[in-house]
Amino acid sequence: MGRQRIYYPRGAQRQGLYTSGGEWMSEDGAEWVGQYHLYTNTGEVYTEPEYVKDKSVKLVPYANLGEENQRRTFQYNKIKKIDDYESTITTPDPYFPSPTQEDYDTGFVIRYFLQKKGSRTIFEVSKEGFSFKDDNYYSCELKWKISGPLNDTNGISGIIDTNRRTILLKREQMPFIENYLVDLQQLSKI
Repeated sequence: MGRQRIYYPRGAQRQGLYTSGGEWMSEDGAEWVGQYHLYTNTGEVYTEPEYVKDKSVKLVPYANLGEENQRRTFQYNKIKKIDDYESTITTPDPYFPSPTQEDYDTGFVIRYFLQKKGSRTIFEVSKEGFSFKDDNYYSCELKWKISGPLNDTNGISGIIDTNRRTILLKREQMPFIENYLVDLQQLSKI
């Protein structure tokens, strides 16, 4: 099946995008890693940096089809032309902490993060949302310093230096956490 329209204006195209996996798959269930492009006016997504007739393949949102039931549902939906297939997994809502005065007195808050394996997208969740368990996600809990001096001074741990050390320790547990937590003073009160 080809594209929905014959002509797509330049402004409705986003070309040369790249995915390292975990975002898109072909309609037969094969995960797509590589370049792709999309059309903002129709929501269509195709392989290749721009449309190539007889080469570009339509992509749909990635779903883990490892479970036989999910695979059958996906194939059924494809046969019945149900385009809006959604995974049965519901992830927790993103969350951003609001430290209390007690947290500032203590000097830190505990923060919780999830990251889909194969993706660089990280999102913060609440403590309740952190109980979400799925083998397709990395999870990371960390102690985030929010009060004290900015840098290590006279044997006192500083906000920036402590949070940098924390991120370095957590990188093995959650790749690319340093790309999410770029503001080392976030939530801090000096």
